[in-house]
This record gives sequence, C-alpha cells and structure tokens, in this order.
Amino acid sequence: MEKEDIVKGLLPKDTLNPALFNEKDEVKPEVRKLLAQIATDFVKFTDLDFPIQDLVIVGSNTGYGWDKFSDIDLHFVVDFDKVGLPENLVRQAFDKARLYYNKKYDFELGDQDIEVYVEDVKEKNRSAGRYSLLQNKWLRKPEKKQVEVDEDQVVKKAASLASMINQVDALVDAGNDATEQIDKVKAKIKRVRNVGLNSSEGENSEENLAFKLLRREGLLTKLDNAEIQNKNNNLSIKEAFSPTISKIPLSESTKQGLKALF
Repeated sequence: MEKEDIVKGLLPKDTLNPALFNEKDEVKPEVRKLLAQIATDFVKFTDLDFPIQDLVIVGSNTGYGWDKFSDIDLHFVVDFDKVGLPENLVRQAFDKARLYYNKKYDFELGDQDIEVYVEDVKEKNRSAGRYSLLQNKWLRKPEKKQVEVDEDQVVKKAASLASMINQVDALVDAGNDATEQIDKVKAKIKRVRNVGLNSSEGENSEENLAFKLLRREGLLTKLDNAEIQNKNNNLSIKEAFSPTISKIPLSESTKQGLKALF
C-alpha cells in the first residue's frame, strides 16, 4: 500500500461518523438507546453508588477525524468529591471497575469497540467534540478544519515506534524478561501522543496520526499481547519457583513436613 493511501484514511472526513450520527448531526436514537443500556449495565456491574452528572461520548467519533477503527468512548461524568471517599481511592475503584468491565464485555457498534470510562467533573478533556447523551445535545461541537499533514513524518514516527514494539515482541518470544522494555515503550507511545494532542493541531497532529496508524495496523494489540505473554513467562511455575526453592536451605523439621505432604 502506498504511503499516501495509508495516511489518507486517518485524515478528517467531510462528515461525522454516519454509524452514530444522523443528517442533523444528532446521535441516532437506536445508538443512544444502546449506549444507555450499556451505561445502565455498567452501573449494576460496579455495584457502586455514585452520582452521575452526565453521560457523554468523546474522542475521534465526536469529530471529523474518525475512522472505522476508532473506539466509541462512553464517559460517565461524576463529581468525585461527592462520592464520600478520598479522591485517590475513588479513582482506583473506578479504574479497576471499568478496566475489568471493558475486558469482560466486548461491546461493539459495527466494527467499533465501545469503551467505558468514569471521568471526574474536574477533568479537562481535549476531545474536539463532546456530546451529552442525557441531554441529547452537543456540549462542544467539532469544527471542520483544513488540515495539512506531512505524510512522510507520520509514517516515520509510526515506523520508529513500530520498530520498538517489534523488538520487545522478539525479546518476549525468545523467553526473555522484557518488563522494563515494555514499560518504556508504552511510556514513549503515551508521551509522543500527548505531545501531539497538546499541540495546536490536536487530534490532527502528526503524533496522534502516527498513534492511530499503529492502532490500525495492529501494533498496539501486538504490544498488549507481548505484555501478557511476558507476564505469563515470568509467573510460570518452572521459571518463578523451582530455581528459587532449590537455593533455600531447609531445616530438618521443614524436610519432614514436606515429606508428609507427598
């Protein structure tokens, strides 16, 4: 595939995502109903009593930079100060709940994954668009912009990160502990993307487009899988326990106790 074709699919479209929005740029009733059902299910799943100020969708799918690989980001807006617990504990509880929920249930609208997140009312969201499902209106409507992108730089930035991911994957395949390398690569990707999102180009920055290219080509999934395999390797019984036990001097009473077990 030519470089221009690769990047072209990441550039802003002429319309909002027709799978979500109607010709009036309103969320389709059937989509709104589906997202409301998922939201209700999440509240039941967490079994937490928390005051919901709003339910919104944000991210690429509320702007013109969407593509078929963009997640539908479904955010609960909650005032953490009113939950009745220290803010750090509230964040930990919500993060654990939504991470487990998103992994356990694979909700989709067409080919697009639906991801749940709990957002503190004080958080600043950089999304170009923000649509309230409770109020059924735009809180921040995206603007169409003419975008000029250096396609060479997008591909170059993505290729550099892809090389790092492939190196980590090779380490894990070889049975090496790549925990430190994986953490560094994930931090690098996050840092690069944030540089782009915080720039004047925002979602259309070279850095964010490079991130989208990695996601579209399956490199982010590859990194996640490498992290899982690396953890499995490190926690295997053979590697984690046998060498360690063999180096521990056992007392006579311990030896007799172990014999009694077998």
